[in-house]
Amino acid sequence: MFWAGVSVVVLVVAVVSGIIIGFILKQVLAAKEIKSSKKLMVRIAEEAKKEAETIKKEAILQAKENLLKMKAEFDSEAKERRSDFDGREKRIRAKEENLDKKADVLAQKESSVEGREKSITNKESVIEEKR
Repeated sequence: MFWAGVSVVVLVVAVVSGIIIGFILKQVLAAKEIKSSKKLMVRIAEEAKKEAETIKKEAILQAKENLLKMKAEFDSEAKERRSDFDGREKRIRAKEENLDKKADVLAQKESSVEGREKSITNKESVIEEKR
């Protein structure tokens, strides 16, 4: 009967020890899982931060590219307008020069006509005096 009492005590000690060991193992596993979850959370946060930085850099790069494209288009349009303006200005100058030449020719003709009129008037005066 002694062994039966010892067996019960050993059994109770074994069960209690098993419960305690199970509880400790559960706590250790839970702690490892929490630690693993925290590491995962930190890694996910870091990856999200890196991805956000990448997206930000890409957006900035895209904005710069768009700005350069718009500037190039503006410069091209400005150059085209300048060229058009220069062409019109050149045509206007040519017309002005042409008008100046025509005005000079007209002035010469007018002077010539005035000279002829004067000559005719003088001749008429001479003829009138002779009569």
